[in-house]
Amino acid sequence: IYIHPAYLGRDTNFDFALVGLEEDIGKYTGWAALRVLGDLELEGKHVSVTGYPAQKSALDIILGRRVEHMYTMEGPILEVEKHKIYYEIDTSGGQSGSGIWFLDTNGLVSCLGIHIMGRSKVLGNAGVRINRENLNIISDWLFKSSTHNDKKVA
Repeated sequence: IYIHPAYLGRDTNFDFALVGLEEDIGKYTGWAALRVLGDLELEGKHVSVTGYPAQKSALDIILGRRVEHMYTMEGPILEVEKHKIYYEIDTSGGQSGSGIWFLDTNGLVSCLGIHIMGRSKVLGNAGVRINRENLNIISDWLFKSSTHNDKKVA
């Protein structure tokens, strides 16, 4: 597991990590490319957030059932900062860590960020942006993980 040291100091601009797995799950789940886009390309862009919200019905809670429904919602990016993007997408607790993505012109999933939190009604929800700095950090972690062990990284 790789975690940015700034996040350990509670800096949400770096709220992302890399986790090693025992096997390559991409052949089952598919892959997504990490994309760096400029501020103007991001502003107003329609993106999706897909994840497993922690919402449960009263019956689920009483019976102790797990909720295994994946949701996808989409909406526009409202504001762009160096390390964060804000968007008007309905999300719920439990979806943190979900990719913020769109389909490129070839129909492939391109991930622009990582959903981290709900926000105010003015700014929308927020995610860590895949900017050049964060992409370099993730690339470095991938290189380190591939040279230190034979675990697959997702």
